[in-house]
Amino acid sequence: MSAATLDPTPQIALKWRDLAIALAGPAAVGACIGWSAGAAALLQMSIMLPLSFVGVTLATLPALYVGVALAGQAPNVQTMLKIASAAQRDLGLILLGLAPALLFMCATATDVHEALVFGTLGVVLGSMVGARAFYTRFRQTIPQWQALGIFALWALLTGGLGWEIYLNILRTGGQLL
Repeated sequence: MSAATLDPTPQIALKWRDLAIALAGPAAVGACIGWSAGAAALLQMSIMLPLSFVGVTLATLPALYVGVALAGQAPNVQTMLKIASAAQRDLGLILLGLAPALLFMCATATDVHEALVFGTLGVVLGSMVGARAFYTRFRQTIPQWQALGIFALWALLTGGLGWEIYLNILRTGGQLL
């Protein structure tokens, strides 16, 4: 027997390109939000926003897995992590697509608060489309309709946690509120 067959931990291939995209999208949107508040806010928002997206996903993903497992429908852990990493990449692509228009809107805003409204709308819209992309991948793996309720509850709780963290980032890191 080889050592590979004895190793009980699944090997998850981390694609650095996917990680870069997952971080670049929120970083670009964070830079757009911080643009009108100065260089310090731009830097802080472009660092803190990607960390919050990844952190919230990592913190809440086990709850989704446990909920689906309790319903008797959970895939293996490796499949769930692949779904989550692909969804983070999709979210990064969505936010990268929104970033040029958002930068234009924030750069031409008459004051910081107007730019903040545009930025917040971009974050919320991107998050909603990202959640939809996550659900599409989730549904391909777990086709039972019972998983819809579990995913909906998880998405609402994750969105609420993400919103609270986003507001704290605006207050402390970006000093925009």
